Amino acid sequence: MTDITTVWRADGTAGDWQIAQGDLQSGSDLSTAIYISLFTDRQARDDDDLDGSDRRGWWGDSGESVPIGSRLWLLRRQKLTTAVAIKAEDFANEAVSWLIED
Repeated sequence: MTDITTVWRADGTAGDWQIAQGDLQSGSDLSTAIYISLFTDRQARDDDDLDGSDRRGWWGDSGESVPIGSRLWLLRRQKLTTAVAIKAEDFANEAVSWLIED
């Protein structure tokens, strides 16, 4: 059995599901896993610099050893510098590390 496919919208702002033959499209499991890993908000760590008090995250991660998503959302108001680019790469690697291990 395959997962429901997440398709990245052409305007580049979000992923979405599509209907195929009267049902949700399935397949493309690796692409879907990468989209969810990168573009779902992982809860901020205690040592992360927050803009406000919302640590985001997903309630389903409670008690899990590997949380879902990435901390890329923490960079949304950062000025694009080399240091921020390196941090974005680190956050992306952290988000998909479960795929490498799996």
